[in-house]
Amino acid sequence: GWSRYKRNIEVIKPFCGGPSLYNHFSDCVAAAAGMVYRRGLMEFTSAFALMFVINPWIKYWITGNVYMGDLGIRYVTQVGRPMDDLTLKQVKRNFKRYISRAKTTRESKLFICNPLLFCPHFPYPPRRSKRYFSVGLEHSTIAAFVHTTHFKSKSSLSDERGKSHCLSRSAEEPIYRVILWRNNPYHIYTGIVEACISKKRQSLEHPMWLISSRNKLSSDPNVILSTGWIDVFFDQFIPHFEYFIRLNELGREAADAMAGGSIGDQF
Repeated sequence: GWSRYKRNIEVIKPFCGGPSLYNHFSDCVAAAAGMVYRRGLMEFTSAFALMFVINPWIKYWITGNVYMGDLGIRYVTQVGRPMDDLTLKQVKRNFKRYISRAKTTRESKLFICNPLLFCPHFPYPPRRSKRYFSVGLEHSTIAAFVHTTHFKSKSSLSDERGKSHCLSRSAEEPIYRVILWRNNPYHIYTGIVEACISKKRQSLEHPMWLISSRNKLSSDPNVILSTGWIDVFFDQFIPHFEYFIRLNELGREAADAMAGGSIGDQF
């Protein structure tokens, strides 16, 4: 009834009123161009077209329906294996290679363009801009626009020294904060996601605070694109990203040895 609706509105309220994508069209073009370079024009076009048709329906009627069921903030996180065989600087710069740079090396592109993988592209904010975020793009079966804060830039969650606060208490080095605004219809979730290097032996960490209902369609891990399913998805993705980092820094032999060979066989 109305009481449930009012409670749900209070739950989503912190995620409403985000920057409009239409006011940052140049960001959208830059993110799309980088994704075309990564995935190819035909594959990108099909995923991009699906974004306009599927994402709003999933976001407003399945994962975050304020009319049906009680909404809450679901916390899920994924933590990878230790990466203390590398320096913190080595791990950090590979985030930029994989995610922020529009162009990549030929070897990296073979990994990034693997159709089995999730592929994000979060360009840097414009150099002369005072904005703390830029619009990025995620690509899997469907594409999705996101608002990304790079922790090297001053954000709305900054202290008096201009240093951005990280929501994760176990992060040694925060890299990105992705805000999935309620008024962004082109992403299937509402909430906040961070990508960090953990204090625990430099493992990769990916905490998520997502708006979710308690019904089967919204939260069951066996339902594709539910908030439960995305937890499992990134549990499977993080070992691939760890392989990519070691491949760049230590070579294929070392990467295969740490991964047991099963991941390297896919590339």
